[in-house]
Amino acid sequence: MLGEEHPVSLKTLGSLGHSHHQSGNREMAEEVYRKVLRIQESVQGPDHPETLSTLDKLASLLVENGDYEQPEEMYLKVLSGRRKQLGPLHPDTMSSLNNLGFLAYRRGNYSEAANWFEKSHEGKRSTLGAEHPTTLTTLRNLSITQRKMGQLDLAEDNLREALEVSGKVLGSEHPSTLSTMNTLAGLLRQRGNYSEAESLYQDSLQGRRKVLGAEHADTLTSMSNMGLFLKSQGKFDEAFDYYSEALEGRRRILGDDHRATLTTLNNLAFLLKDQGNRSESLPLFQEVLEKRTQTLGTDHPTTLISLYNLGVILLDMENWIEAEQSLRRALEGQTQRLGADHLDTLTTMNDLSSALRNLGQLEDSHKLGFQAYEGLKTLNGDQHPLTLAMLSNLIKTLVLQEKWEIALPLAENLVNKTGPEDQFFHERNALKLRIESETAKNSED
Repeated sequence: MLGEEHPVSLKTLGSLGHSHHQSGNREMAEEVYRKVLRIQESVQGPDHPETLSTLDKLASLLVENGDYEQPEEMYLKVLSGRRKQLGPLHPDTMSSLNNLGFLAYRRGNYSEAANWFEKSHEGKRSTLGAEHPTTLTTLRNLSITQRKMGQLDLAEDNLREALEVSGKVLGSEHPSTLSTMNTLAGLLRQRGNYSEAESLYQDSLQGRRKVLGAEHADTLTSMSNMGLFLKSQGKFDEAFDYYSEALEGRRRILGDDHRATLTTLNNLAFLLKDQGNRSESLPLFQEVLEKRTQTLGTDHPTTLISLYNLGVILLDMENWIEAEQSLRRALEGQTQRLGADHLDTLTTMNDLSSALRNLGQLEDSHKLGFQAYEGLKTLNGDQHPLTLAMLSNLIKTLVLQEKWEIALPLAENLVNKTGPEDQFFHERNALKLRIESETAKNSED
C-alpha cells in the first residue's frame, strides 16, 4: 500500500476528481479536489506547481457552479504562486491571467476583465506567438469583453484578426475557428451588417453540427444564435423552430437554471413579444429575471438586462408605472456598474424616457431622452439605426412639450438620414410635416 500521501496516490485521486468533473458530477469532483488539495498543501506545500494546479481546477469548478466570490482569492493565489515558481511568462501563469479575466467577466466587471485578458494576450503573444491557439482564444475573449464595453470597432478588428489566423493555422472547421466565427457573426448582427452575419452564423452552425454533433453545447449555441438572427429579419416561424430546439437541448443537457438555458428562454420570450403574444412572454421574462437574480445577484449586468427586458414588455403592455419602476432600477444599476455612456445604460435611459413621457413627466423624459441620444451618437455615430430611433423618441417628447422650433431641425435631420426605403420613413416624415405645420402656425401668431 502506497498511502494517500504518495505522489502516485495523489495523481490517481486527482484523475478521479477530473473524471467526475468531466462527467458533470460536480459535487463529487469538488469533494475530491478539496481532499487532494489538503494533502498537497500539507505534503508538497502551498506553492508547489501540482498544488497550484489543483487549486486552479477547484476554482474553475466553483465558477462553473455559479460561485463567483470564492474563486477570486483562489485564482489570485495561483497566479502569485505561479509567478514565483514558474515565472511571469510561463504558459500556466498566462492561463491564470485568463482565468481571472473570465471570472471578472462572469461577475460583470468588464473593465477588469479586459485588463486581465490584455495582460494574458500580450504575454502569450510574446512567448507563444500570435498564431498559437491559446493566444487566439485569449484575443477572442478580449474581443467579447470589448463588445460588452461598447468598444465595437476594436472588438471587430480583433475578431477578424483572430478568425483569419485561426482559419489559416487550425482550419475552417476547427472548434476554435467556429467559435470565433460565431462570435464575429453576433457582433456584425449588432452593427447592422446582416448579410455577412447570416453567412457566418450558417457556416458556424453547419460546422459545429458536423464536427461536434447536434447536441453539443456549442452547436446549441449556434442554433440559438441562428434563431436570434432570423427573428431580427422578421422570420418568426423559422426563429421559433431554432429557439425551441435549442431550449429543449439546453434544458436536457445543461439544466433549467444554466445561464445558456436562460439566454435561450429569454430569446424565446422576445420572439413571443414581437409576435404580439405579450401575455405569454411576460411570465418568461419574469422567470428569467428571478433565476438570474438567484444565480448572479441583483447588480450583475446580465440580471440588470433582464430587469430592463421586463420593463420593456411592461412598456409595450402600457403598464407605465411598473415599467418605469423596472427601467429606473435597471438604469441605476447599469450606471453604477457599467457607466453612464455604456450602450446598455443608454438603451435603458431611452426606454425610461418613453415611460416618463407616457406618465406625463415631460421634462424628465426630455432630459433623459436627450442624454441617451447624445451618448449613442458619440458611441455609434449619428446614422446608426438605434441612434435614429433614440432621436425619434426625443422628438416625440418635444412635440408633447410643444417645443416646435427645437424639434423641427431634429425632425429634418431624422428624415434626411432615414431615407424613403426605410420602414420608419413615412412615420417620421409625417411627424416632421406636423412639426413644420405647428412651427408655421407659431410664427404667424
